[in-house]
Amino acid sequence: MYSEQELFQVLQKLESVDGIRKLASALGYTYANQQVVLPDSEVTRGAGVTKIAEASTETPLPVLLVVVKKDVITDIDRGLQKYTRAVFNLLPANYKTSFLIITTDTYARWHFVYVKQLGKRNLFRRIIVGKNEKNRTAAERLAMIQLVPEDTYAHVVDKFEKAFDREALS
Repeated sequence: MYSEQELFQVLQKLESVDGIRKLASALGYTYANQQVVLPDSEVTRGAGVTKIAEASTETPLPVLLVVVKKDVITDIDRGLQKYTRAVFNLLPANYKTSFLIITTDTYARWHFVYVKQLGKRNLFRRIIVGKNEKNRTAAERLAMIQLVPEDTYAHVVDKFEKAFDREALS
């Protein structure tokens, strides 16, 4: 398991898909490499989605990596927010409860997103990480979603609820 300080160091140097896979593994998630097929649209022509890991519980919780082509967005953070919602709306039902990690193909900024469904409404909670960001809060919050072998699906979801709690993030 990573300490908050070790996570902070990893986040400061995060600049590739390989780096994000190593982070997911270090947090206890099981490696996966599965392209997620989405309907053809303007959104899917500008971004690719891959299941890179999952929480291996009785109901797997997928970790999805969304890589957006930088040339399809002008403002990185707003563009990543837009693509998060657009991609989420296209996901098959079995991926609606997921941990999304979204970035551009330059890998300079990363949005770690947990989507909470409240009836027909979706709440998008995000942690933004980048080289020039103060990543201490991100490291503290991501440390909260580390898995241990005895974690159940309900326990993992509870960890995400606490880690991405809006009150604690503000």
